[in-house]
Amino acid sequence: MKYRSDLCSRLMLLATLATLVTGCATFPNARPLEPGAHEVGVSVGGPVVSLGAPLAIPNITLQGRHGLFKKWERPLDITYGLNLIALPFGLLQGHVGLSYLVIPPKGHAPAFSVGTKQFLATNAPGLPNKPLGEIGGWTANQFDLYLSWEVKRQLIYVGLTQYTDFGNPHLTLTPSVGVVLDTSPKDYGGLMFHFDFRWYAMTQQNPYDAVRWVPEALGALGFGGGMSFVIPSKKKVPSALAEEPEPVEEPELAEDGDEEEEGK
Repeated sequence: MKYRSDLCSRLMLLATLATLVTGCATFPNARPLEPGAHEVGVSVGGPVVSLGAPLAIPNITLQGRHGLFKKWERPLDITYGLNLIALPFGLLQGHVGLSYLVIPPKGHAPAFSVGTKQFLATNAPGLPNKPLGEIGGWTANQFDLYLSWEVKRQLIYVGLTQYTDFGNPHLTLTPSVGVVLDTSPKDYGGLMFHFDFRWYAMTQQNPYDAVRWVPEALGALGFGGGMSFVIPSKKKVPSALAEEPEPVEEPELAEDGDEEEEGK
């Protein structure tokens, strides 16, 4: 019974940490969606802990993206999601963010994009089961820089992320590498598979005694995978800075008097 109680306590701690370290495996925003396009999917994964054997925290995140418009002929999109694994533990966590393609790819040179996600969490859903509990909330930011290459519409990316917990800010630089596999490379959109590897907070020592991260010394390795479906836009959305076409000047018609003079 003691072992079972200890295991339950660890699972509760892991669920809490999963929301506090923003280690949920959300879709990377290495390439923003084209205007009017939609993406819906689910991702699984997170930081790796040692529970007798290495195990990635099974965060399950339902999420979506939507292409908004183009600024200077570069796409901007919005992303949003809900962490499903935290709900059974009385925690509600979601995120919303933006991503923008700063430099498009050219030849062998990679594309460069920036993105941000704002995470919001609260223990309010679990308070009815905790009479002595007090409502609390938490927020953190994820800021991403990505370089990406596209090979026959298969996306390869490397990134650097900073996770900032506003209640306890630290430098938590997180390098990453991943791929997005397109099952219909001949057309824009379709079924996508996502695979991501990262080293969360590689500069930070692990402060938790009840949980052993992998590696134990600094940060935590993380794995994530997911599946999504991209629905392309049905109509062309104009750029935010699209210039109106210049009016075509119609040739002036010659007057009757002029035509008679030309005939003479």
